Amino acid sequence: MDAGALGRTHWDQAIGFDRAASLSHAELHNAGVQAARAGRYPAAEQFFSEAIRKQPLAAVSWLARGICRSEQGQLALAANDFGYAARLYEQAGELDTAAELRRSSERLTAAPSAGPSGNGKGMEAVSGAVAAFKVLAPIAAKAFMPLPF
Repeated sequence: MDAGALGRTHWDQAIGFDRAASLSHAELHNAGVQAARAGRYPAAEQFFSEAIRKQPLAAVSWLARGICRSEQGQLALAANDFGYAARLYEQAGELDTAAELRRSSERLTAAPSAGPSGNGKGMEAVSGAVAAFKVLAPIAAKAFMPLPF
């Protein structure tokens, strides 16, 4: 079997091989894209994590994993991923993308402002998350494009 054979076959949910060791960064990222598009965010998060282990400087995988984590309500983890992706985009000279990711990360981690106790605090946090995702929409579209092999 040639080295790229697994990437050209249907291996999703296959057993008997170590996919993280057998598949490339692009193959793992693309599997995450496919899972995310199907709404399978926990599986997508796992694929993106494996892709990150293969290529830790791939900002797009950090961004995609952050989006999956946010879809699962893991806002602090999502904010961390967005912050790290921002640093990587900045290093690559993509300053506008980095700035948007930083703002989104800050919105996710911002504590709700002081106000009446009880009702309203949860909605403030949700409102901040929604604002972050509106800003991220164009960037997120890039994160969920399949990578070339």
